[in-house]
Amino acid sequence: MLAWFGGIEADLSGAELAPGARLSVHALFGGIEVTTPSSWRIESEAKAVMGGIDARGADDPAAPVLTLDGMAVFGGIEVRPAGGPPRGD
Repeated sequence: MLAWFGGIEADLSGAELAPGARLSVHALFGGIEVTTPSSWRIESEAKAVMGGIDARGADDPAAPVLTLDGMAVFGGIEVRPAGGPPRGD
């Protein structure tokens, strides 16, 4: 995903996760918001430069894992579980 001077909202709450799944996210002066099933664990390898990344998921070590990679530059990336608190909480 690439948000460049704009935004992306992606709802993956009904998706099934393949083993070793990765999601590439890049926000440049924009934002990306991804909603995942509450059963997924999120591991972030994404970096931020003058921006922010908030990636939340399940705490269960046996949960399926979605790995994020990418970068937020003067923008933001948020990954949260369906039904979870909205941004800023």
